[in-house]
Amino acid sequence: MIKRTHHCGQLGVELAGKQVELKGWVQRRRDLGQVIFLDVRDRSGIVQTVCSPDISKSALGAADKIRNEYIVAIKGTVVERSANAVNEKLATGQSKFM
Repeated sequence: MIKRTHHCGQLGVELAGKQVELKGWVQRRRDLGQVIFLDVRDRSGIVQTVCSPDISKSALGAADKIRNEYIVAIKGTVVERSANAVNEKLATGQSKFM
């Protein structure tokens, strides 16, 4: 069982490189074939998660079955976004979760 270590809105660049565990609802799912993006939200905010076979084939397989509004528990590493990928619309837009 995954025990939450942080809330979604807490994942800023200061946590880059740290492994964290989240729980929340899938607000949006985008499937790009070999990569699936899940925007996960809780009461504190939204964070983008990235599921890729380069990181975990089992996570990508699980993400393939997930749909909007599913409740999820996710374990992964916080990664700083490159300068051209920063999302100014989100408080967590300078980082992502892999």
